[in-house]
Amino acid sequence: MMKSLILWSTILLSIAGCQPEDDQVELWWVNSSKVDCMGVGPMKCLQIQKGSTVDPEAWKLFYDQVEGFEYEPGYLYQLQVKVSEKSAPIPADASSLQYELIKVISKEKDS
Repeated sequence: MMKSLILWSTILLSIAGCQPEDDQVELWWVNSSKVDCMGVGPMKCLQIQKGSTVDPEAWKLFYDQVEGFEYEPGYLYQLQVKVSEKSAPIPADASSLQYELIKVISKEKDS
């Protein structure tokens, strides 16, 4: 009886440990212009920063897309973005993460 209880406890803990992590919600800034970048081929990339403040020297290239976000050049955006794992199969040249717009917190004309 005790061996059976230990076996079932181990199985349940193993299954619980294999569950995917919860989605993350991140605060992003999106710069007012896209820049040339190189993915599979030449393309234009968004420039983003994560966090609550903007550092003019800390923009990073973002090669993917945010589902539900309609970018318009000339505006600085602050977004709330849900980041989650993609379901298999994932192409070799693609990110394992997917990004979904939760909310546009601000959209301001860039001077």
